[in-house]
Amino acid sequence: MKKTKIFMTALALGISSFAFAQVNLNFGLGYHQGAFGNEMGYTAETDASGVTTETATNLSFGGGIPITIGVGLGITDNITLDANFEYWLGSEKTVLDQSSPLGSGTAVTKSNQIRFAPSLLFHNGDNGLYGRVGLVLPVGGKTTVEIVQEGGGFKSTENQESAGAFSVGGVAGVGYKHGISDNLQIFGELQAVALTIKSKSSTITDYEDNLGGTLDSQYPTVQDKETEYVDEVKSTDNSDTSKPWMETASKSAYSSLGLNVGIRWIFGG
Repeated sequence: MKKTKIFMTALALGISSFAFAQVNLNFGLGYHQGAFGNEMGYTAETDASGVTTETATNLSFGGGIPITIGVGLGITDNITLDANFEYWLGSEKTVLDQSSPLGSGTAVTKSNQIRFAPSLLFHNGDNGLYGRVGLVLPVGGKTTVEIVQEGGGFKSTENQESAGAFSVGGVAGVGYKHGISDNLQIFGELQAVALTIKSKSSTITDYEDNLGGTLDSQYPTVQDKETEYVDEVKSTDNSDTSKPWMETASKSAYSSLGLNVGIRWIFGG
């Protein structure tokens, strides 16, 4: 009986502490540049004499604008658990740019993602520096590619959409927060995201050219339109044109470095 009373008292104290813990809502906006790229894009230009100059570029698709909304729970006076959802608007990235006296071709990609980002904030009081360490988990989104080719009176435009496999990345940041009232803070944070996503599937969604070509005339079968990315491909895997083309998977970097700014509304505490 005595043990039961001790347990109930401890439980009541725990519930009471949780009820009066500091809770906050936060909203943030940022701008990030792609970083730590693991793929190569290139430009190629051929002059009238036939000399071609190629320039390689290291690609990361992590650049863009993150829009964040989340909730924070004070675990201790110096540690806060943040649970944020982020809508990431990716910047356009040119992965191929070719030109010659006979024509040109470009491939431009852009990504949008919905991400869940749980993290811990380590801080000292309501004002001053803090550090962040956590995870980044994309839970939705897509990457689109627009391919334009023209030359000799011919022009075509092709659009593709691709999706990635479930991936887990990391986030770390250093920021400064300033209280402008008892319940309101503003903050600025330098943030690094390390995220690599494995390819899962891609689909050609649209095609047209100035000679009347259409998606179905250019890509008549499922295998022509759709691709699935796997770890291993056998020589017999692509014999059925009613199924997607099978291809070995690759990984693309969506890592970034950037600045986030925002505001927190604080309740309780």
